[in-house]
Amino acid sequence: MMKKYNYLWCFIPFFFLINSAMLVFAETPQEEIYSSKEEAVKAKTASLQSKPGTYLVFLRYHDDDQTIEENVYVTVFGEETTVKDPIAIDAHSIVVPKDSIEKLSLADWIQLTDARAWRTDTAEQISVTSVDTSKVSTELGTYPITFFTVNQVQTTIQVQVVLDKETQEIINSYHQNDTLGNFEELAPEEKISWLNFENALTVVLQFTFILLLFVPIIALLLQYGFTQKLVMQVIRLVIK
Repeated sequence: MMKKYNYLWCFIPFFFLINSAMLVFAETPQEEIYSSKEEAVKAKTASLQSKPGTYLVFLRYHDDDQTIEENVYVTVFGEETTVKDPIAIDAHSIVVPKDSIEKLSLADWIQLTDARAWRTDTAEQISVTSVDTSKVSTELGTYPITFFTVNQVQTTIQVQVVLDKETQEIINSYHQNDTLGNFEELAPEEKISWLNFENALTVVLQFTFILLLFVPIIALLLQYGFTQKLVMQVIRLVIK
C-alpha cells in the first residue's frame, strides 16, 4: 500500500509541471492576424522602435481564405536614408566645434554621424566606403557631407560648424534672453569678448568682496582714532 502512495507522490511534480506549461501556452497572446500582407508589413515597420535599418519580422495575414505565416525583411527609414535596392545607406546631421574639423578622420565622421550601410534583402551590414568633406570649412556655418557605399549609393547630411560648446551655449542663452526683451543689444558672436566680460566681472566681484571685508576694520580704526583724540582733549582739560 505504501508503495502505491510513493508512486503517486512521484507523479505529482509532473502533474504540476504539465499544468504550468498549459497555463503558459494559454496565456501567451496570439500574434495579430492582418487583413493583407501590405497592412502587416506597414504595422510591423511602424512598431519597430529602432534606428534605420532592415529587420526580420514575423507576419500573420489573410490571403484569400488562408492565413499566411512568414518571416520577411522590413526596412526602417530615417530622414537621410537613401535606398537603391538592394543597397541602403543612412547618416545623421550633426553639430561640430570648429576646432575639431581638421582633426576628424573618415572613421570619426562615420562614428559621429552614425553612418551605416546595409542590404535590404538580407539585412547584412556593408561598409561605408568613402566620405566627401570637401565643402566643409572651419568657418561658422552649415555644410554638406556625402557618404558613399557600394554601387555609388550615397546620402548627404548637414554639418553645422559652431564655436566650442561652452561659448556656443553662452551665445545661445544670450540670444534667448534677448528675444524675451532682457537685453537691448545682441551678444557679439566673438569668443574673446565674452572672455573679457567674464574676467572683468570676476575682478569687480573680487574687489567688492575685499572692500566689504575691510569696511568694518576701517570703521573700527576711524572710531579708535576719534576716541583717542577725544580722550586726549579731556586729559588736557583736566590737567589745566
